[in-house]
Amino acid sequence: MIWKANSNQTLFDLAIQLYGDISYAVKIASDNNLPLTAQTSTGQEIVYDLAGVSTGIQLQLINNRKTIATGFLASDPPLPPVIQRSYNNDFNLDFN
Repeated sequence: MIWKANSNQTLFDLAIQLYGDISYAVKIASDNNLPLTAQTSTGQEIVYDLAGVSTGIQLQLINNRKTIATGFLASDPPLPPVIQRSYNNDFNLDFN
């Protein structure tokens, strides 16, 4: 199946959106040849396979027309440094 992504959906957002389980972020990255820290752009096609997956969470999101997108847009002018430090793409504790 193919999902047309919204801007700033992370692979973790997509894992919940499409599979209902954040652990599927690794599968999405592998299936789409993306780094785990990727953020999507509007209309980007993401391949996924629901064979054997049924958590019900993804159906609730689709039926209620909810989209998960926790990534950040680049802003112009740039955000103040204190706000830029609030998100860390490397998923470590270093926010400098």
